[in-house]
Amino acid sequence: MFYLLHKRKLLPIDPDRIYTFCPRCGTLHAVDLTEVFADGDVDLCGTNVYCEDCSAAARAEALAATEEE
Repeated sequence: MFYLLHKRKLLPIDPDRIYTFCPRCGTLHAVDLTEVFADGDVDLCGTNVYCEDCSAAARAEALAATEEE
């Protein structure tokens, strides 16, 4: 088990209480670290996780860009 030290208290990192901010819109959303790091490349500080809406928009933009080629 892993913990976060906050104000001299150890807080367990519980899979049901892990959140991040979407780098695109700033929305706070829950994340599943097991899913995020499933490929084995673990970088807590360098990993960005987009919210569902921004993920869908980014996929649509990427698809549109490939169709234009």
